[in-house]
Amino acid sequence: MNIFKYLLSVLVMVSLLVPVSVAQDDTENVFTLNSQQKIHLVESGTLLSEALADIENTYDVVFLYEDRLIESKRIDREVVITGNSILKGVQNIIHGYPLALKQLDNRSFGIISAAKNNAAENLETVRGQVTDNEGETLPGVNILVKGTTTGTTSDAEGNWELNVPSLQDTLVFSFVGFQRREVPINGRTQIDVTMTPQTVSGEELVVVGYGTREKQTLTGSVSAVGGEKLEKVPVSNMSNTLSGRVPGLITVTGSGEPGNDETTIRIRGNQTLNNNEPLVVIDGVPSRAGGLDRLNPENIESVSVLKDASAAIYGARAANGVILVTTKRGQSGPDGPQFNLKLNQGFNQPTRVPEMATAEQYLRMINEIDFYRGRSLSYDEETIQNYAKPESQKTEAEKWLYPDTDWFDEVLKPMSFQTKADMSVSGGGDDVSYYLSFGGLTEDGFYDNSATRYNQYNFRSNIDGTVNDYIN
Repeated sequence: MNIFKYLLSVLVMVSLLVPVSVAQDDTENVFTLNSQQKIHLVESGTLLSEALADIENTYDVVFLYEDRLIESKRIDREVVITGNSILKGVQNIIHGYPLALKQLDNRSFGIISAAKNNAAENLETVRGQVTDNEGETLPGVNILVKGTTTGTTSDAEGNWELNVPSLQDTLVFSFVGFQRREVPINGRTQIDVTMTPQTVSGEELVVVGYGTREKQTLTGSVSAVGGEKLEKVPVSNMSNTLSGRVPGLITVTGSGEPGNDETTIRIRGNQTLNNNEPLVVIDGVPSRAGGLDRLNPENIESVSVLKDASAAIYGARAANGVILVTTKRGQSGPDGPQFNLKLNQGFNQPTRVPEMATAEQYLRMINEIDFYRGRSLSYDEETIQNYAKPESQKTEAEKWLYPDTDWFDEVLKPMSFQTKADMSVSGGGDDVSYYLSFGGLTEDGFYDNSATRYNQYNFRSNIDGTVNDYIN
């Protein structure tokens, strides 16, 4: 061993005296030094981290690694390293450990786990292109290997390339506004995928002031209710169907008279000292005459209530919130036009009618009050008995002199009827779709022989057509 060290020191002295110029011809093990070739001895038992640090200082190179990979590891042999064999020398140093050495450039090396290196070497390359259902390329589509974080995105031309662990994996394609797709590789290296636009669903997508948003990704305060829920409440006032269905929405009806039952709506209470009515937008048209009250629930696709900054697109008029109403549109289908007929017969009844005292009971209560106050009685027994007679035993004069009438029973009916009928037809083709609806409503009041009977008729026509690619 001493002879070996002596010869090594002599070799080092000679190398210092004799300038050497080495041209780089192999990126793995040849370096051009500062006109002198250096030789470095790594002794057995040296910590791997210290040996790598000495090599970095000696040859002006850099080793990249995770500390946990070489922590507490020692070299089990003596290794001689020269300037033109750094890669080979370091490979001898880490020999015996599950590590792999990669040369990154002329001065940089990476030390990684051998298992990870083997996995990287076994990756398969898969490529392809993403388009929509009209053949247009889609840039920015996310492509992931299912169950992993390995992925990429498509470029401006819709092209993509991804290294996968196995050609039996499954790729997941996702893009905003399109349905998520899972595509098995099945041994292929070229996969072209067509993405299908995502259709609007009343529950999953919410209509906001500037379009639609997915409900689970919506950050603003927006509440929505679908038209199918509103149809279940057969009332003559559309505003009343929203009561209890939209958080933060308060409705107050000051009268139950048919046709005169306008509802006061507040979103999160009063916001200003003056007008606190929310802005009502129906099919994109704000402040339409009649507002919500007289809309037919059968024609409603969805109702969204914007409560905060989501309503800012409507400016100062949205200070008290915005109610967006979307009506139904025509839908084309393979079965041709769709006809719908709905009839509803309802009954209305007062919630509570006070039970009134008879004339006899009333007079006796008056006399009882007089007795407790020490006054003379207001009515004698004969007068009270005259009021107590059944109506059939009273003369015509006594009926006028001693009436005993329950005015609630005489004026109010025990129940009133409400009849509602709606008919609609929808359909269309590739360029034109239509939705036609006609409805009638008859609601009677609680008064006998009065003018409170209310009749309402609705007609709606929504026709959509595509003239060309720019006009529809």
